[in-house]
Amino acid sequence: HLSFKIEFYNIHSGLAPLFSLVKKISGANSTPYDNYDKHLAHFTDKYKELFGEENPEIPLLGDVIQQLWRDNVRLSISSNIDELTGLLNRRGFSNTIVPLMNLAKRKMLPIAFIIADIDHFKKINDNYGHDTGDIVLKGIAETFKNCLREADIVGRYGGEEFIIFCPDIEANSITKILDKIRSAINNASFSKHSVTISM
Repeated sequence: HLSFKIEFYNIHSGLAPLFSLVKKISGANSTPYDNYDKHLAHFTDKYKELFGEENPEIPLLGDVIQQLWRDNVRLSISSNIDELTGLLNRRGFSNTIVPLMNLAKRKMLPIAFIIADIDHFKKINDNYGHDTGDIVLKGIAETFKNCLREADIVGRYGGEEFIIFCPDIEANSITKILDKIRSAINNASFSKHSVTISM
């Protein structure tokens, strides 16, 4: 029963946000989230095989453990990821950068925050509809992903506002990032509409 206690401890809701954010940020095909999901399936299958005949409640308990994990993952994603753009939402962004800020402070590393706002976004919604506005938001989010360094973290702060955390960065590199983003957005056409952005 000790292994079950350990497994229940591992189901702690803190793991779901951690694993899902690692997957989101890294973009890797295999992450701790996926590995733990496979491990959990293997773990419960083995318990059913070993103890299911003697204890009919074991298969049910295994199903409950897997369901708890899946529910935690869904809650983690819905509470930390912006559904429209796939970026971190404000809560997810804050949860992700706090330990990175503490690390930067301890190691005396320079960091930067970039606040970005789509210019005249209300006019896009008013003139062309919210579906077009959504296309613009998703296009801007994708542009950020393509223009930023792998270590940078971007989130949707709210509405048409975005926030970017750049760890371990010098001032001249910030200017290059801003120029790269502006140039990419100026040359893009989202749903046949050009937009500009203030940062």
